[in-house]
Amino acid sequence: MSEENVPIGKLYSRVYLQPTETVRDGARMRMRVLRAIEQHIPSHRRNNDFGAAVEGELGIEIVRSSAYVSPYIPWERLVRQELSVSDLLNVLTMLWRAVGDDRRRTIFRNNITRIFAEEAIGFSVDEEMGFHPAFDEEFDRSRSSIVRMLSGERFRHESDFIALSETALLAKPLDGRTAIRAVYDAAENLFKRITGKQNITNGHVRKALAPVALQGIPQDGKSNVAVNKMLDSFEDWAAACHVYRHAPGVAETMQPTEAITILMVSQGYGFVRWLAELSVVQSE
Repeated sequence: MSEENVPIGKLYSRVYLQPTETVRDGARMRMRVLRAIEQHIPSHRRNNDFGAAVEGELGIEIVRSSAYVSPYIPWERLVRQELSVSDLLNVLTMLWRAVGDDRRRTIFRNNITRIFAEEAIGFSVDEEMGFHPAFDEEFDRSRSSIVRMLSGERFRHESDFIALSETALLAKPLDGRTAIRAVYDAAENLFKRITGKQNITNGHVRKALAPVALQGIPQDGKSNVAVNKMLDSFEDWAAACHVYRHAPGVAETMQPTEAITILMVSQGYGFVRWLAELSVVQSE
């Protein structure tokens, strides 16, 4: 690093000791999150009333008391030790909602986003403090794109399947089978809506989906080749998903590796978005 490019006044660890892999949890992250809560969330917004709301929503006990101690929330013990990752994320979302002040909300969200980025915690934070699995920038862009596409009542069921897939990706350890199955179910739902066919088979793709996919494409002799190649890929992806779909009387397939899971889910996101767009065009 040449002298003119040396960062001035930056923390050493932020420049030279960046994490080499994404993780789902970490003691440093939890300590920094605790201090962010203390700094940005007023005490009256994270009191026992808030604790009761969390207990009612999440079914976890966070308000403590005894014969000699009035009810209280042991924030340090909860954040640093007791809360699971998923419960911690849920509590952060509920804290953001409880603030009620847009400026303070923005500061809190930006701080948590920065902490997660600097500690290489594998979750992205949306504009309303919802958390999503983040494996790399491309995966996050794909996930964000499909969430926007499926918003609204029209694609409510497909959106639920994508949410289930995300939940599986957030599991510890990661539940690749469920993540892949859920994305497949979203695609199959859309396929049924477009074609009227109950299953994604090669014959149904060619006879029922292809005519819809080929509508309106440029008649240049090349675009139809590209669409047909995409249909080939869709057939192959659906066949690969079937490896991880459980059939009665058949032994459960072993969990896929994280790399295979992310590849298949990412591909599935693209196909689900494409099918949703075809469904919209078909209905117009």
